[in-house]
Amino acid sequence: MNGVPSCASTDLLNGNLREKWGFDGYVTSDCGAVGNVERAHNYSSSDDETCAVTLGAGMDNDCGGFFGGAGGTLSKAIEDGAVTKHVRETAMGNLVRVQMRLGMFDDDAEQPYRRYTTDRVDTPAHRSLALEAAR
Repeated sequence: MNGVPSCASTDLLNGNLREKWGFDGYVTSDCGAVGNVERAHNYSSSDDETCAVTLGAGMDNDCGGFFGGAGGTLSKAIEDGAVTKHVRETAMGNLVRVQMRLGMFDDDAEQPYRRYTTDRVDTPAHRSLALEAAR
């Protein structure tokens, strides 16, 4: 958007989405989009910079494999100081707040959806409703 990849756009993610529209969730990139910031769009010039600009812009989670696991590009960017403590804690906070609202840290006894089994999913009634909605 205006020469800035969406997952690296501070104006779009932190400006419009969070500040103007009041979004209180987390942002996940398209799969492959973070790597494209550097490798296809040439917006950033290193893995460290790519991690810093995307997370700093307000993206919280990488759908693709660019960040990697332990020892991946994000771990290296943190070790190198490219991704600051504030930036990574902001992204983690956005992720964890949603998980908390969903009850992912609640006791199993307090979370009714954990007791759902396959007999409550994909029932004939559900299929009928989906078909009706599609029509």
